[in-house]
Amino acid sequence: MRARAPLHMIKFLSAEWRELLEQNGLGNFEALWNLDADWFEEPNRCRGGWSGVCRIELKRPDGGVCAAFLKRQHNHTRSTLHHALRGEPTLQAEVRNIQRLAAQGIPTLELLCHGQQACANGRNALLLTKELTGYQPLSDLISPERIQQLGIARRRAIARAVADMVHKLHLSHLVHNCLYPKHVFVRLQDERIDVRLIDVEKARIRRSAWRRTLRDLDSLNRRAPNVSRTDRLSFLLAYLQQSKLDRQAKKLWRRLAGRMNKGK
Repeated sequence: MRARAPLHMIKFLSAEWRELLEQNGLGNFEALWNLDADWFEEPNRCRGGWSGVCRIELKRPDGGVCAAFLKRQHNHTRSTLHHALRGEPTLQAEVRNIQRLAAQGIPTLELLCHGQQACANGRNALLLTKELTGYQPLSDLISPERIQQLGIARRRAIARAVADMVHKLHLSHLVHNCLYPKHVFVRLQDERIDVRLIDVEKARIRRSAWRRTLRDLDSLNRRAPNVSRTDRLSFLLAYLQQSKLDRQAKKLWRRLAGRMNKGK
């Protein structure tokens, strides 16, 4: 009988980060797994296991601090074609998608290390990503308190930046599958606007351009109730890279509007 390959313990994405983690006493799977840290997000208990996130601070040799987010999972798996019986940690799909997006030039989380370990009652898995310093979720920017403070020009610029990023995602045949404003992070720096995608665990390759567009734009549209009709149109035109709506674009506009009205 062919022996099953052992689960890898931990993989570092660069020697620099490995060294920094070792300096903080976190240079191996056990140290990261057993780290006593408050939950940034309370564990999600489902799939027969749990998954939770902590924010940690790593001390740098120069006295500075680097913040990171540590996701830990126990028996939090999903069935796939290649893991139909035992399943694979949902975290592993997130790792693949972070790497896939990075390879396509789509800004997302910076992966520091990840790994899995067999335990007495299943599997543990972890993922460490660098904090997006200076970024804020799009959901905060379009809240009732903030959206009017931005001004028309700033709102349109943000809409274009987000639309360009989603357009690039879909050109890569990828659909986010959970494209909510809280999963789009934005950094405003004078005239420059940077956008990054997070929570890419559910991202998939989808060959149908129409389905990619409808799935993600509908999710984003329905969870942005404070955005005006004019700003939505500005976003759609930027996404489609058009100056005005053609016949197909009008069809999409009506479909998105209909779904939003149906959900009210």
